[in-house]
Amino acid sequence: MARVQLALIGIGSNRFGPAVLGSIAGYFGERPLELRLYDADPERFELYIMLARRLLKGRSDAFSLSASDDVEEVL
Repeated sequence: MARVQLALIGIGSNRFGPAVLGSIAGYFGERPLELRLYDADPERFELYIMLARRLLKGRSDAFSLSASDDVEEVL
């Protein structure tokens, strides 16, 4: 079954980031999910990449995670 691809633009937002990543971590759909992360602020971006990795740890069968500082690459 093909992966669902989801690009999260602006993941470094303190309002948006934790809530969305927490919700996605609880995803138990029938198709694997590929998350692609982007944010313009490098410091916050690194923090939210670490959070995403922590939340998705041990769920490699359901998720793949990639991050880039290039929005074109994420899209």
